[in-house]
Amino acid sequence: MTRISSLGFLRFVPGAGPSPAAEMRECLGQLKAAIAGTADQQEKLLKLTFFLKSKDNLDYFKTKAALHSELQDYFPEKMPAVSFVAQPPEQERQVSLEATVLRRPDPNVSVFYKSREKIAYTLVQYPDRREIYAAGLTIGNRSSRILTQSQGAFEILSEILCAEDMDFSSIVRQWNYVENIVGRKHEGKGERQNYQVFNDVRTTFYAPSDFKHGYPSATGIGANAGGIVLECFALAADQSLNIVPLSNPQQQDAHRYSQEVLVGVPISSVPKKTSPKFERAKLVSDNNSGLIYVSGTASIRGQKTVGIGDVAAQTQTTIENIAELTSRQNLEQAGFQPESEPDPFSYLRVYVKYAPDIPLVKSICEKAYGRVPILYVVSDICRPELLVEIEGAVLYPSLKPL
Repeated sequence: MTRISSLGFLRFVPGAGPSPAAEMRECLGQLKAAIAGTADQQEKLLKLTFFLKSKDNLDYFKTKAALHSELQDYFPEKMPAVSFVAQPPEQERQVSLEATVLRRPDPNVSVFYKSREKIAYTLVQYPDRREIYAAGLTIGNRSSRILTQSQGAFEILSEILCAEDMDFSSIVRQWNYVENIVGRKHEGKGERQNYQVFNDVRTTFYAPSDFKHGYPSATGIGANAGGIVLECFALAADQSLNIVPLSNPQQQDAHRYSQEVLVGVPISSVPKKTSPKFERAKLVSDNNSGLIYVSGTASIRGQKTVGIGDVAAQTQTTIENIAELTSRQNLEQAGFQPESEPDPFSYLRVYVKYAPDIPLVKSICEKAYGRVPILYVVSDICRPELLVEIEGAVLYPSLKPL
């Protein structure tokens, strides 16, 4: 599938630099070298996600402002979608970068760089479909309340989707960065958890959309600072594409979680706690091949955490969950026939709760995934007992509907 396989996911970890700006410049230099040799290189950039080491919100917003200002000099006219996420990179670095790029752009494909609420996003126009790459959707430091932060971020996302004649059901892949994700605060009739507040707000904004292709593939993950930051990839296409959700036989669908595993009390606008509205994975196929977007996946079987206190066991279970999710048997269950083995993962991102665990987690992942480039960052996971979470994307180069 030329159009889908032309997406590239690149990662860059700099050498230790004297400042975040110096490390960012090194990442951008590596990016420029990686996409060199083609015309109009900037038009190939769709989304940039920078991961920052931040002590607190004061440090985060100061660093973000300085880096964004420098980035505007780097992209004076055509700024792609950009996020700054307060998740410390591996190796004690101050900055690392993950980039989504368009390789081998077709002459019939146009890339437009737009903005909403002074937030840049990227629109890709194909003959038969349109794609949005949005990042850095946040109200910044205008409020410290997770409720207000969540509502503001979703309002910006809603405006971008509406401006491009899409709605929330157009989202294929979403990233949700939640400051102090498992933190709790006593409000109203009881204790509210930040992640549950976010999920209740997400449910409210999703409610008017039909989601006939299932909920998005998504990651809900912690951040050290920054309130709520959203990213997404959304798609409006004709009938030439199949967009289907994938479930994992070993895991309960997250959007079907019971009240038993949801934490705290709901926000006042919903009658009860709402489940996380995402699928375990999402498949995009044009009847010839297919790309699977794997949601943030952890050591959960059914709806319960397994391997509590054992980061090695949790990492192995997570890898097994992803293997089951992307397996030939699971695709056949969803109505597709793989006619080849999958390519190596296009990208993998690994979230590790405690930095000292990264070498062990890395050794297990490298054994499972070989030389696939993997980005490691430090962050809280959506349950206090979870120690690792993995997401990614994998291409089946030959995949036919049954």
